Amino acid sequence: MNPELLKKYNLDYIKFQHKLYSEIYGINVLHSENLQESKDNLAEFGIKKVPKLIIYLLAKISNMSKSNRDDLFELINDIIKCC
Repeated sequence: MNPELLKKYNLDYIKFQHKLYSEIYGINVLHSENLQESKDNLAEFGIKKVPKLIIYLLAKISNMSKSNRDDLFELINDIIKCC
């Protein structure tokens, strides 16, 4: 594989993971400096985040493309904000 393509693919993957984790667990968990701080931040996870985790798992099990996953997250976020 072309090294430049591999680098772009890896960067896209990292960006997606960052977006995913920040949506599911919150940005504080990503910026934790140690394991205990991560655990403390996860304790603030809250019930409202569970639906996003379920949506992610559905998308993962369904082998959705990245753009379809993003569209699904956006649709669900719009529905949640509306209600």
